Amino acid sequence: MQNIFAIIESDAIISLDLQGTLKSIFENASILFFDNIEAADKFLSAENKIDILFANARFTGPESLSALARMVEQKTKVIILGEAQSIALPAAVIDLPFTTNMILEAIKNAVTDLPAIPPANHT
Repeated sequence: MQNIFAIIESDAIISLDLQGTLKSIFENASILFFDNIEAADKFLSAENKIDILFANARFTGPESLSALARMVEQKTKVIILGEAQSIALPAAVIDLPFTTNMILEAIKNAVTDLPAIPPANHT
């Protein structure tokens, strides 16, 4: 079975690093790049599939929640890169900069039920 990953990241270095990490682990994977959450959501609404979505936290604001929710409903696992806002959707968070082990752990956790991101503790 071919894994389909999607990356939403405006920093080309981070995108290429993540792509290289994924290709080194999943040689036959398809890796898609999108400019924003809405573009990935539109891709899915055309009966396509994304197994795991990696999105920079900058792209997961309140305006993107409905698109993210639809993606989760379609069984896409979401992994947020960077400091994530509190969202009531199942997602994993990877701090930047990331390591290969961090990516592996997030993917392993993504195939099980992911918890919703808890609210940030602002003290």
